[in-house]
Amino acid sequence: MDQISLEKNETVKLMERFYSGIEEVDTNFQKVVESFVEASSKAEEGIQVINKGINQMTTIRENFGSVIQAITRLNIRSKEIMNIVEMITKISKQTNLLALNAAIEAARAGEQGRGFTVVASEVRKLAEQSAGAAKDIGALINSIQEEISYSETVIQTVNQEVKAGESVIIDAGDTFNDIYNNIEDVSNQVMNVSASMEEVFSAAKSTINQVVSNE
Repeated sequence: MDQISLEKNETVKLMERFYSGIEEVDTNFQKVVESFVEASSKAEEGIQVINKGINQMTTIRENFGSVIQAITRLNIRSKEIMNIVEMITKISKQTNLLALNAAIEAARAGEQGRGFTVVASEVRKLAEQSAGAAKDIGALINSIQEEISYSETVIQTVNQEVKAGESVIIDAGDTFNDIYNNIEDVSNQVMNVSASMEEVFSAAKSTINQVVSNE
């Protein structure tokens, strides 16, 4: 009987060591599960940040598109103004020529045409002033068109860079999604293993209790 009791004690000790080992493994597995849950949470946060970045880049790109459209419309309007300036210049030249002819005819009329000569001279001065003003406006419009053209080029370049940045962020988002999905898959597998370990852990504990109770 003593030999049997001794063997039982040895068996109990062996089972307790086995139980202790399983318990340690289970504890480590729980830590692994917690790590995967945390990694999954961080990956999900990363996806949210990237999605926010994508939305911001999309908004910036759309705003740049609106600016480009506004600049294009401004360029069209400046060309229309230039056409009007050219028309004013032509009218001023024609008016100046008519005033000159009128002054010549008035001079031929002598004393009777003196009053008309004064009027023709004033009209000629106004025509010259109009031509000068039109010339200044034309120079200003040319300068504005050059600035518009430069701004349009710069904004188009920046818009392309924004699109490229948006594409990079989208790719990063896809990569994060893949990482998140992989973490989720591995996490589920680890949790399944952990559940199996719990079953083994419970079975070992039950076996030890039975052995002890049969002593």
